[in-house]
Amino acid sequence: MATSLVPPINDVVINIKEITQTPNVGYGNLLIMTKAPASYKAPDNSIASETGGSYKEYTKLEGVGEDFDEGSATYAKAQAYFNQAAHGAYLMIVSYPDGKASDTLKDFFWYGWHFAVLDTFDQTVAAELDGMMTANAEKFLVLQVADYTTLKPITGSYTIGIQHPVNEPLDAGLVGAVANKTVGSQTWKFQTVDGITPQRYNNTAFSNIKAAHVIVYTAIDNGDVAGSAPQGETSEGFTLSGEYIDSLFGDTWIKEEMRSRIQSRFLDNEKGKVSYDKQGIDLLEQLVRDVLSEAWSNGIILTGTDGNGVYDTKFKTRDQMSQSEINSRDYNGGSFSYKRSGAIHSATINGEVLSDSASN
Repeated sequence: MATSLVPPINDVVINIKEITQTPNVGYGNLLIMTKAPASYKAPDNSIASETGGSYKEYTKLEGVGEDFDEGSATYAKAQAYFNQAAHGAYLMIVSYPDGKASDTLKDFFWYGWHFAVLDTFDQTVAAELDGMMTANAEKFLVLQVADYTTLKPITGSYTIGIQHPVNEPLDAGLVGAVANKTVGSQTWKFQTVDGITPQRYNNTAFSNIKAAHVIVYTAIDNGDVAGSAPQGETSEGFTLSGEYIDSLFGDTWIKEEMRSRIQSRFLDNEKGKVSYDKQGIDLLEQLVRDVLSEAWSNGIILTGTDGNGVYDTKFKTRDQMSQSEINSRDYNGGSFSYKRSGAIHSATINGEVLSDSASN
């Protein structure tokens, strides 16, 4: 049975509701999903799944080579990831039995990865994991195909679609090139990925691909320098729903940082308990505001016309909470809001040519 929503195991819940008006935790870590063969034997030091699959973390490509053949699709994805100068500290690999992709990933969903790729594209698995990412709204699936029309049935906000020749793992390479940089500082458009060959597209094909919210690695000519090699860059930075990756990734950063910092304070026995009074509630609000302030500094949150970050918090006092909430030691009176900063992906500058003739 396919699994979608995976509740995290912790004491802090951060909910963000998007209001539309009329990476540390390991934000750059990649997870590779690979289907286990019938005669599967889990790698040494891996963690077993209830499904018969497994999970293992790697810090170097050499470690992947010990468990997977260097000619395998899994190894190729790992190599593309580790080839990037900015790759994260870890690469994770989940091996799953046939028909149990999401059920296996469920056991490891809240581990320290934020982007998942398939070592080999499978339409059924892709649709299953797309639903899982949409339901949990915090991590991303990156799907690479040779023909973008293959992705038409998949439209999730947390699924990134890429068209590129499948012999070059642009999906894993792109995650390695961008995801570990400061969240909020990067748009996923204009990115260069080492080891990936830029492709040329005619105007009609390029427009159709963009309209489908699929990313390509396109060739940008270096001016008029004869014989110069074209520079490659990612054509856009959106998911298959049309949402921008940097905006959603910023939401993820805010949720996870708040969850982590508040949970850490709960567990800090040296500082003692968080009291259910003004002092304790003020402490929670300050932790939330600290994250929002950092998110603003990193470029996740918009700078307003007054030069300050566009965010706010509202925390109810103890007197505003019900007696049952106080008795159960459950404080759910805090809320926050912010406006995303976005990014400029194109610009039009208008000019005028002044005539030499005298004006009357």
